[in-house]
Amino acid sequence: MNNGLRELLRLVLGLQPNPRGDNSDVQIKSLAISPDYKSKTATVDFGTPPACLSLDRPDRDEWSFNIPAMETNAENDEGNDEDLIPRTPTITIDTHFKGITTLRSPSELKIE
Repeated sequence: MNNGLRELLRLVLGLQPNPRGDNSDVQIKSLAISPDYKSKTATVDFGTPPACLSLDRPDRDEWSFNIPAMETNAENDEGNDEDLIPRTPTITIDTHFKGITTLRSPSELKIE
């Protein structure tokens, strides 16, 4: 799962493959399902921040990028309302933690 996300981030952000051949340029620290079950949240560490994020602008802390067209799986479309307006899938990258930010999603949840 982390390799797929790592490659997707490299594609969306236009990052060149790491010349060392390791994954130190994009490290996935956590990946969790959001509380609304409609998206996932990851914490990521970039070895060198991508230029497209313009981290030198203190007034900006969030960026959205369209995800290139990907094949869809019919199983993933179950339960979708046909009346909904389709939207382009996006990745949002932020440098803030506002609201509820899921950092980890346990594989088993026990509440006692």
